[in-house]
Amino acid sequence: MDRLLAWEDCHNARHIGGYVTALGAATRADAIIRSDSLHRLTARGRRAVVDAGVSLIVDLRNDDELERYPNPFAELRQPGDPRYANLPFLDTANEAAIERLRTANGIDVAYRGMVDDFATNVGRILSAIADAGIGPVVVHCHAGKDRTGIVVAMMLDLVAVPGATVEADYAESEVNLFRLITQWMVEERQADRARYGSPASAIAAVLTHLRERYGGTEGYLSAAGLDAPAIDRLRRRVIG
Repeated sequence: MDRLLAWEDCHNARHIGGYVTALGAATRADAIIRSDSLHRLTARGRRAVVDAGVSLIVDLRNDDELERYPNPFAELRQPGDPRYANLPFLDTANEAAIERLRTANGIDVAYRGMVDDFATNVGRILSAIADAGIGPVVVHCHAGKDRTGIVVAMMLDLVAVPGATVEADYAESEVNLFRLITQWMVEERQADRARYGSPASAIAAVLTHLRERYGGTEGYLSAAGLDAPAIDRLRRRVIG
């Protein structure tokens, strides 16, 4: 199934439908769309978002990112636009956590720290997704692979999508972002492409961490502030 969406000048916009769970159900194609930043959208791309019937856009970026790259659905509201919510994944006021993230030895270590240090924010993000109205929810950060990747992996794991499938969904970002990664490497004078990668092992480490520390994604979400009805609403959004 081709999940990539033709949203002009977005590179990593795709739905997460058609994944078969361990119980034989399938994830919905009209439930969640993961994406890179929407600031690149052309007018035609913006119209494609509206035409898709999107009910809510959840922007995981921080204030400094919003200032540099404003979200078109926050800045220039038009009739029929989806609701917009800026719910940052990272808490930049938590200086110790940000320093741990900055100095993490490897992407898997960074991700585990993000899951632990910013659980309250993750809870808010997934609560908003669970309670969104009818229509797809778009969740995005800058590249659509790290913060977005963790959030989407949690939703897929919650509904018992096999780990190998979750890992493949996550790893696809590196393929979709190839041209942008090349551009970023030039702009940032970086020679190491792996720095921008999305290796399956990174999200596998997150899923293992969730199981070992919290008893799984459901236990993590409970600790992050979601009650049982909210977790059930989130499940029903993903698989119907």
